[in-house]
Amino acid sequence: MGFFSAFLVVVAASSMAQASWQYSAPQTGLGPAASVASSNQSMGNIELNCNMIRYQTGAQDVYDELRAKRAVRIDFMENGSTVVGSMDFGEVNATIEVAEGYIAIIPNDMADLDFVFDQLRRNRVAVVSRSGEELAYGIFGLEGSSKAIDALQKSCRQNPQDAFGRPL
Repeated sequence: MGFFSAFLVVVAASSMAQASWQYSAPQTGLGPAASVASSNQSMGNIELNCNMIRYQTGAQDVYDELRAKRAVRIDFMENGSTVVGSMDFGEVNATIEVAEGYIAIIPNDMADLDFVFDQLRRNRVAVVSRSGEELAYGIFGLEGSSKAIDALQKSCRQNPQDAFGRPL
């Protein structure tokens, strides 16, 4: 990691989303979800579903960029400064939908989603950024992610549903 990216991570970590991950059981009209909502609205929120990742931003310029580029990268850090895994999503390896301030990433290969879930369980920090660049949109602590993701995956195995409660 270069000086600039290390500096960016240190600066951004001071404003990292400070919240615990939560699991939401399926409800009428909604499928199961594991999510973290940032206390800093400009950092955004992440929601995981049986077949997708949704990243919502509170910053209009980030939303406009996501809508135009239709690509995002998620880096996984074991200690807040060492990247141990990364996944780029774009229209080559996923269906990318952008609406109402969020980007929905539906991987073409469910192994990519399993990789993301595994990395979120194992590491301490996730950074959502521009695909192919080092500009972070949001930085999320992963406290409680393992428990929330385990509950999500158990629900998805028993009754696979999308974010809108439709069977997969």
